[in-house]
Amino acid sequence: MTLWTPLDQELALWRRAGRLATLWWRDDDAEAPSPALDRLLRVTRGLPVALAVVPAGAGGDLAHRLTTEPGIGIIQHGWQHRNHQPVGSKTAEFGDARPVQDSRRDLQYGWMALTRLFGSRVRPVLVPPWNRIDPALAGDLPGYAAISVFGSRRTRTTGRSLWLNTHIDPIRWRDGRRFIGAEAFVARLVEHLAARRTGAVDPEEVTGLLTHHLAHDEALWEFLEEAVPRLAANRQLRFLTLDEVLA
Repeated sequence: MTLWTPLDQELALWRRAGRLATLWWRDDDAEAPSPALDRLLRVTRGLPVALAVVPAGAGGDLAHRLTTEPGIGIIQHGWQHRNHQPVGSKTAEFGDARPVQDSRRDLQYGWMALTRLFGSRVRPVLVPPWNRIDPALAGDLPGYAAISVFGSRRTRTTGRSLWLNTHIDPIRWRDGRRFIGAEAFVARLVEHLAARRTGAVDPEEVTGLLTHHLAHDEALWEFLEEAVPRLAANRQLRFLTLDEVLA
């Protein structure tokens, strides 16, 4: 058995069922050009990637860097990526500690900033920092087609917005921000695909890969450089564009 045998076996079951396994890729915390962003763009060349941009920190240099990257879609990563929760609570920029109207105001600031920089490349998808959002805000969020957090969605939509979540995070955040390891990555990918196939989670929920280019260690970069071409070449897997996922 090789590293990729469990995935090959799972995809064989998808093939027998007459189904194509689908993935989408979200990368968080973009604000400026960097060597890490350049490396991400090399790794993902030819694949659609949704880049979650922090509006308050982004400028014309990032917009210029991405002009020659047609596969990169732009989505909104909050406003300032700033925690507003009280001490002792889990971090969130758009948690329940703030009035909903204040959160909506900040989101509007962020949306206007992104559209000034990126124009029609921005898609109306909100990625709340730290993957947390006040349910009251999520339930009444005009202007956004989707909200993206981490974990399998419990319902397809909330209010006016689709849940467009991610499911595989290759970073062990509480252990030195280290790569989880190749075997764990493949196991988590297989786990979500199998859950979709069997109906344990929403079968129509596209499997989401979540990365943070500024936080990758060398082991993760090396794994992605080896794994991405293999995944992209697999005829039983397809990376979807943002427009396809939102359709």
